[in-house]
Amino acid sequence: MRRLLQEYAAEQACINLVTNANHEGGLYGLLGLRILNSDAFSLQLRKYRSRQRPASRVLSGMTVAEGKIISMRGCFILRVDWLETLSQLESGAFDKPFQLDGKPSPLSTMPNKSLDASGGSVFRIISGPAMLE
Repeated sequence: MRRLLQEYAAEQACINLVTNANHEGGLYGLLGLRILNSDAFSLQLRKYRSRQRPASRVLSGMTVAEGKIISMRGCFILRVDWLETLSQLESGAFDKPFQLDGKPSPLSTMPNKSLDASGGSVFRIISGPAMLE
């Protein structure tokens, strides 16, 4: 997340994830927009919410049921409900690691991990055959 938010065009990169990545990548982009306190968050959230549920699939050798996504909590890889995770993101459940209070956290003080090892969550991004975390 840190690298994504330090991109020259971080907001556009996040919008691109919401628009073009798989369900996990779209959530990652929405989280980035929320952290950036972007005006684009609300519009992109509405667009993302109109997606069809994730289909049943196999990602990195893991079978993922319809309506589920891959998420990480610390070092655990989980299959979680897509809409529930989206609602959690929208309600601010992932804000604490970034200490959001309506303003973005200074990137220099963000932990150098996807979120944190104490229970934060990240979403796996699949982009063709390569995986980005």
